[in-house]
Amino acid sequence: MKDGRKFTGEYPYKRMEWTFDELVVQLQRCLPRFPRGKAGLDELVDTCRNADRIDSMQAFFHATRRA
Repeated sequence: MKDGRKFTGEYPYKRMEWTFDELVVQLQRCLPRFPRGKAGLDELVDTCRNADRIDSMQAFFHATRRA
């Protein structure tokens, strides 16, 4: 976290443990039904990749709004 705290634990479903890049690949399967299309998914991925550089949640609200 920005304040230096760390959170650790066990994730019970190891088979679903992905890196962020692997998750992005899996999310591509949702594109046909994703309301904002490829551009919207790309915006959401970019927002998540840069989450440590944003000052507020507004970017997330914008990236997840409906088309």
